[in-house]
Amino acid sequence: MMSPVELSEWAARYQAMWNAGAEAVAGSCTGGVTYRDADCPEEVAGRDAVRKVCDTLFASWHMTYEVDYVLALRDVPGFLVGWKAVMRRKNGDVSVELSGVDVVYVEQMAIARVESHYDRSPLALAA
Repeated sequence: MMSPVELSEWAARYQAMWNAGAEAVAGSCTGGVTYRDADCPEEVAGRDAVRKVCDTLFASWHMTYEVDYVLALRDVPGFLVGWKAVMRRKNGDVSVELSGVDVVYVEQMAIARVESHYDRSPLALAA
């Protein structure tokens, strides 16, 4: 189980990577990372696949991401992070607010797996 200091460091790092963009997200992952997101039809695997998903996201949206809370996972290295994001469409004045929970598994100080859970209907309505 992660210590309070490790959790705090990961929370800051996780928030910073999502606010920095696709390269920062992918660069925080292991080469064999798996990523499951409510907005993706299926799980993606590998750093390049995560970068591609994030490139698509950041090509259309400007995102301001904020960590709301972080909790340690009990039996595995990782954490659960509650988050809020404001998404603004780059080619218009559409703005969407989302909140969700990610389950993040860590290996050797890099992200090995992300399971992201949120209601994607606000994004669909803004499309």
